Amino acid sequence: MPWTIDDDADPAVVKEIEKHSDRGAALIAGALLEERLLKSIKKSLQQRNEAIEGKMFKGSGPLATFAAKIDLGLLLGIYKESTHKGLHIIRRIRNEFAHDPKPLSFRSQKIKALCQNIRHDPKQARAVIRKYPDLPFLADFYKPTRSPRQQYLSAIKTLLFIFGLFAAEPADATQIHAPPPSPSKSRKQHLRRSQSDYHVRIRSSPQPRSSQD
Repeated sequence: MPWTIDDDADPAVVKEIEKHSDRGAALIAGALLEERLLKSIKKSLQQRNEAIEGKMFKGSGPLATFAAKIDLGLLLGIYKESTHKGLHIIRRIRNEFAHDPKPLSFRSQKIKALCQNIRHDPKQARAVIRKYPDLPFLADFYKPTRSPRQQYLSAIKTLLFIFGLFAAEPADATQIHAPPPSPSKSRKQHLRRSQSDYHVRIRSSPQPRSSQD
């Protein structure tokens, strides 16, 4: 299952997630998700003001916390309530790793139970897969897994892709880029490549020029 990258620094971030311990992977992936959520929120604002946004979203601002951003995303219509609930579970998992000094892993009972409660919206899944039929990896986003670590990371990968589409709107399949298959590998082998070297990049569709331009 691929990661959706947003800039040239993201592949290095993905490698950090893949090689880290459970605690490190949970914290870095959660931070990446929060960053992308904020980008989607800013995309939906009716008016942009960098100074005011800084006061709202940074430091001790009223929307600086992950929880506040998750709630705001729901109110702005970026996602539905099922995704909103899943995001809060991801936040809780990240916070457990961030604030509990005791040894902790995805196999710990509390973390495992939270991971098992992450749910995807099946209607949203089917809609995304139908919209981009030429992207075979999409179905992988919604495949069940019994590994708590993969349940957590798979949910984040799915949300990164959805937020990427939202932030790049309008976007279409021709603007979503994945690496071409290696000539020496079958298509199935290509789709099973290491997650850290198989990425999706979403770009905005070019807008038609106005006749007055």
